Amino acid sequence: MKSCIDQRHVLQLILATNACLLAALYNLLGDDFLADFIRKLILVFRENLPNDAQKEAIDPNTEGERPQVYKTRNVILMFCFLYDFEILNEDFMQQLLVHIADNLNEDTISYILTIIQNAGFKIRQNSPGSIKV
Repeated sequence: MKSCIDQRHVLQLILATNACLLAALYNLLGDDFLADFIRKLILVFRENLPNDAQKEAIDPNTEGERPQVYKTRNVILMFCFLYDFEILNEDFMQQLLVHIADNLNEDTISYILTIIQNAGFKIRQNSPGSIKV
């Protein structure tokens, strides 16, 4: 997980390959393995997503210096690829979008665009009205 999430610039191909590996391990090992991994991803996501108190302290000039932006983006990409491999369901992705949209700023808008770019087609295919909501 450290090689995918903690690095500043991770190629999407590497994240997709790791998500494919997780999907294969999920099919072989079952729910327990994947549940623990997703729990860790959610913990990283929650500690790096800025809340209302942290929004005021963010200086827009330091965007490239904040590692939490890259970690959150990498976690969101991992969720998108797991959704594309049908490991996560659309309810999870909708709740993720709603949670991100609760605290709108420049970073969260970029996270929403990341979800739409990487999983938007499948979300729209499964439930056409969900992105509109």
